[in-house]
Amino acid sequence: MKIALAQINSFTGNILFNERKIQNYIKKAQQKKAQLIIFPEMVLNGYSPLDLLKRKFFLHQIQQSLKKIHKSLPEDIAVLMSAAGPGDPPHISAFLLEKNKNQKIFSKKILANYDVFEEERHFKKGPPQDNFFILQNKKRESLYSPSLLVSWEKKKQLENLNRTGIIQILICEETWHKPYLQHSKKPSLIISLNASPFSLKKDQNRIKVARAWVKKYDCPFLYLNSVGGQEELLFDGGSFILDSRGKQIHQSPFFQEDLSFFSFPIKKKPAVPFKQKKSFSKQEQITQALTFGLKEFIQKNHFQQVHLGLSGGVDSALTAALACKALGEKKVKLFFLPGPFTAPLSKKCARVLAHKLKCSLAIQSIEEMYLSFLKNSYKKNLDVTKQNIQARLRNIKLMAYANNHPESLLLGTANKSELALGYGTLYGDLAGGLLPIGDLFKTEVYQLARHLKIPSSILKREASAELTENQKDADDLPPYKKLDPVLRKLIEQEKDPENPFEKQILQWIIKTEFKRRQAPPLLKIKSRAFDRGWRLPLSIKYPIL
Repeated sequence: MKIALAQINSFTGNILFNERKIQNYIKKAQQKKAQLIIFPEMVLNGYSPLDLLKRKFFLHQIQQSLKKIHKSLPEDIAVLMSAAGPGDPPHISAFLLEKNKNQKIFSKKILANYDVFEEERHFKKGPPQDNFFILQNKKRESLYSPSLLVSWEKKKQLENLNRTGIIQILICEETWHKPYLQHSKKPSLIISLNASPFSLKKDQNRIKVARAWVKKYDCPFLYLNSVGGQEELLFDGGSFILDSRGKQIHQSPFFQEDLSFFSFPIKKKPAVPFKQKKSFSKQEQITQALTFGLKEFIQKNHFQQVHLGLSGGVDSALTAALACKALGEKKVKLFFLPGPFTAPLSKKCARVLAHKLKCSLAIQSIEEMYLSFLKNSYKKNLDVTKQNIQARLRNIKLMAYANNHPESLLLGTANKSELALGYGTLYGDLAGGLLPIGDLFKTEVYQLARHLKIPSSILKREASAELTENQKDADDLPPYKKLDPVLRKLIEQEKDPENPFEKQILQWIIKTEFKRRQAPPLLKIKSRAFDRGWRLPLSIKYPIL
C-alpha cells in the first residue's frame, strides 16, 4: 500500500484556505497512486486558534469543510487528517475519511497544558480507549485498503487479523508520554500526528521519544509534523519514519512543505537505502528558524516589507541581516537616526552594513527635535528622562514611516538579555511589531552575527545605547559573559538562585515584568522564552526581595 505524508503549512483560522490546500494535496497524492494520505495535527484549522474555538460559527465552518472534503473524495484514496472535533468544548480529533463511508473520529486523550500550550482551556479530553483502525487485505497481491475503525464490540475480529493490519494513532502530546496501549494486539504501524513547535535540539528528542514506542511494540513509527509560523511559534516539519528496529528510514525537510511517499508494510531492507542528510550546525539552525519565522510572520500578517532603525551596534545589524536573508534587500528599509550623543563611528558602521546588505539607508537626525523638546517641555530634566526622550523620538520617526507605509512592519531589535532585565525604553526602542532576536541572549547575538559575517567594525565595538556622553552597557549591566549564564539558569532551566548575584538578577527580572508585557512578540527558538508561556504577576513581592 502506498501512503502519502503531507507536511503542509496551514493558515490558522483560515479554514477555506486550508481546505483548498488539503484538496490540492489529496489530488497530488492520488496522481501518484497513493491509497492513503496523512495530514498533521489540526491541519484544517491551524494550531492553535485559541479563543476562536469559543465561536460557534468557527466550529461550524470546520465541520462544513470536513464534509466537503469527505464528499469530494475519489474512491481510490482515503484521508487521515486532523481538526477541532465537534462538541462544546471540542476535542482535538483525527478523522479517517473514505468515499461513501461514515467518517471515523479519533480524539486526543492527553492534552498539553504547559508553557505555550493551553489545550485544557480550549478542548476536552477524548475517551480513554485506544485510537486505531485496520487495513484489510482484500487481495492476495498485498494491496491494502483502509477500512473503518474496529469498535470495542467487534474487538474479537482482531484475533484473526495479520499484524500488518492494525494502525495505531497518536496525537502529538500522547507521543511524549510513556508508551502504553490498552488493546492486547501489537500494532503494525504507529502514526503520530503533530503540531510540534520548534526549539533547539527538539528534533533529536522527537526521535528519542519515537524509539521508545518502537522498542516497546516492535513496529515502525511514522512521525508527521506540521510546518509554518503562528505568531511566536515556529513549526519546523522534519517528519520522519523509523522501522521496527528503530532505524530512521525517512526524513522530510525542515521549515518547508513536503509531500513524500512510502510503502506499507515497511521492509527492513528498503530497495533504496536511506541517506541521512547533512545536519545543520547550531548557528545554521538558528538562522534557518529565524528567517523562516520572520518570513511567515510578514506574509501571514499581510505585510510586504519591513523597516528598522540602525544604531551602529550588533543587535540592529543582526536584525537587519536576518530580515534581508528572509525577505530580500529590496523589502528592507533601514534608518539611521543620530542624536546628540551618537558617535561618528556609529554612522560609519551603519553605512558599512547597509552597503554590505545592499539596502537603502535613510539618515535623519533627531537632535533638533530633542533640543526643542527639552527646551519647551520640562524645567527639570532628569538624566533618565533625557535618555528615554531620545529613544521615543526615534520611535516617532519609525512609526511615522509605518503610518505612511502601512505595508511595512517595524522590527524591534531587543535581545533576550535586555528583555530579561528591562534594559530598554517602553514606547521607544522596545516598540515594534516583532522582535526577531528576542530569544537570543546577547552573547548568542554575537555568535550568530559572526556566523552571518556582520562587519568586524560592529562586532568589535563596546555595546552602548549612546543616550548619554560616553555611555556603555557595562555602566548599567553586569558583563554579558557573566550575566547570560545566570539568565539561562534562571529563565530557561527554571532553577532557583544560589548566591547573592543570582538573587539580584532574579529580582531584576521580576520587577521589569511590566516592560515585557508591553513588548512586541518574538520568535521562539528555545524551550523557554518571553512568549505567551511566560507568566509572572505584575504586582508581586517575591520571597527573596
